[in-house]
Amino acid sequence: MSDGTVDWRDDWQVFGAVRTLYLHEHLPPLLDIKESVEGHAKSFMTSPMRRFWLNLHGFRTKVIKEIGKERRRLWAGDGPFELHLIPLGELLQGTVEELVRNDGLPARWRPGWAQEQLTRGLECVDDKLTERQQESFHLRAIIGVSPEDAARAMNVDVRTANAHLSNGWAAIRKSNIDLQVMRWFLERGTDGTFTVQRVRRIEDEMEEEAARARQTANADAESEDSASQEEREDSYEGI
Repeated sequence: MSDGTVDWRDDWQVFGAVRTLYLHEHLPPLLDIKESVEGHAKSFMTSPMRRFWLNLHGFRTKVIKEIGKERRRLWAGDGPFELHLIPLGELLQGTVEELVRNDGLPARWRPGWAQEQLTRGLECVDDKLTERQQESFHLRAIIGVSPEDAARAMNVDVRTANAHLSNGWAAIRKSNIDLQVMRWFLERGTDGTFTVQRVRRIEDEMEEEAARARQTANADAESEDSASQEEREDSYEGI
């Protein structure tokens, strides 16, 4: 960034501002967040304020506040709305790698397999879903807006928006992506909502398996105690 050029993927403060605005504000991306953040950063770098560049946190906070204000202004309007999606492979691949490495991956999943499933899942959303399916997926599964807000942002009714989301998940499943791994990732790496009801949380399955294992172990122990008691009684009878 020293030459005044800005690429949101190359500077961690710019990238962080883009991620925060896209993932954690619970609002539709009604403006080009990448372009807006890069524009603010470029203006900052070519202004006299550049000498205070060490105050990176202050710059990031200011950018998030200003762009957030503009987006809320757009959202308060009557529409129709235009969505500006960011490819998930660009936005979340680093999060995939970090979570697989550091966030307590279930023991039954090999890290390489889980990362490959998640990478392919993000690529599927970027490359194989229709535009409307992508919009519904980003809004609900990644950003976590309500069904009503997703429909409003897409300029359709709730039933239509839900249908696009359902069809998007079906396309991901047909691409042989493990939806349980996708659920594990979305619930940790985003503020989104996982809406495929028949896909259970891996933690719930593991807790049930552990409970069944404990029940089996207890039953085996009781059986052994009973057998031991019978042996003792037989021994007494033989005296």
